[in-house]
Amino acid sequence: MVRIWLVDDEARAERMRGEGVTRDYFTALGLRPSLGRLLDGGDLAPDAPRVIVISARTWMQHYGGDPPIVGRTFRTEAEVFMIVGVAPAWFEGTVEEDVVEFWMPLQQYVPAYLINRRDGRSAWAIGRLRPEVSIEAAEAEVKALVQSLATQFPDD
Repeated sequence: MVRIWLVDDEARAERMRGEGVTRDYFTALGLRPSLGRLLDGGDLAPDAPRVIVISARTWMQHYGGDPPIVGRTFRTEAEVFMIVGVAPAWFEGTVEEDVVEFWMPLQQYVPAYLINRRDGRSAWAIGRLRPEVSIEAAEAEVKALVQSLATQFPDD
């Protein structure tokens, strides 16, 4: 969960909640944007421009539902992002009991050092099963992976 201060053109600051996500996050959930586009593989390249998808709530509350929101800037205390899309109005993220207000490519998450820490416990995995894979088979594969990682990295 990214906690960031939104600094808009009127120099107001507000703490907001967001997620750093991978390229298939929206696709795995079967989502389509309300406006613009969602994140894609090109957004995760190391030299990609800083982009962000905002929630419909953020769009309405902070930008007045202005239709030409795509291409406008979303400023934080440390970075400037270009808004590329608005998530569906009903979508509030995937963290239980938490309303997410924006999504950024995981590689653009700051502080980036937290992404690569083996002892970090701030990531969730979301996936979609292929039709031919049972829940039991997927659970067995995940358990085997966890055991393998526990053997490789016993201190973490």
